[in-house]
Amino acid sequence: MRRTELDLCRILGCLMVLVIHAGAEIYQRCPIDSPAFIMLNFISTAVRSGVPIFFMLSGALMLSREH
Repeated sequence: MRRTELDLCRILGCLMVLVIHAGAEIYQRCPIDSPAFIMLNFISTAVRSGVPIFFMLSGALMLSREH
């Protein structure tokens, strides 16, 4: 039996990881004293939990005891 809510959380974690990787190049072009850099730091900090969420839910879904 699939747990849809866990799949949706894993998709959210995957999207958060994509935001982390997409924002990496912007760090190099954005000056530190600009308001865009502050917003970039805020967004980057908010999505950092996506990596553990993705890995923990992937492990939970692969190691299910429903066999």
